[in-house]
Amino acid sequence: MTAFVTALVVAGWRPGEDFPTGHALMAASGAAFAAVVFGQMANAFACRSATMPPWRLGWTTNRLLLGAVAVELLALAAFLAVPAVADLLDQAVPPPAALLVALGAVPAVLIADALHKAARARHRDAGPALATQSAGHRAHRSGEVGDPSPAAIPDLIHR
Repeated sequence: MTAFVTALVVAGWRPGEDFPTGHALMAASGAAFAAVVFGQMANAFACRSATMPPWRLGWTTNRLLLGAVAVELLALAAFLAVPAVADLLDQAVPPPAALLVALGAVPAVLIADALHKAARARHRDAGPALATQSAGHRAHRSGEVGDPSPAAIPDLIHR
């Protein structure tokens, strides 16, 4: 939405005024679409590993992914810049400032992914101790007696 609003502001719109139409709205729509596409490109890199951020894997280790991202960029360019396609989609090439904001989706997705993976790693590293405590707590609460060791956890969970 920030890319969308940026495109409108660049076109001269200000909050409280009538909402623009025509090319300004089409460029704003193009900026929002570009932000989604850039975010999905970043997501494709982020999804290559469930535990490591993409910069640890290397950006060029999957040539098929690089090809797919190149095709996605070409498709984005066509959707925004080829008049017949852009008109069909009610989009236009966004102003440079809005494209720059749309590109902000890339680091936003990659940072969110890295933080999520780091939190999962912390939880996973603390997992056996927490799981043992949780299993023991469940067994104690239910009045069951048993081995709350990590090996017994699946039995306790499925009861």
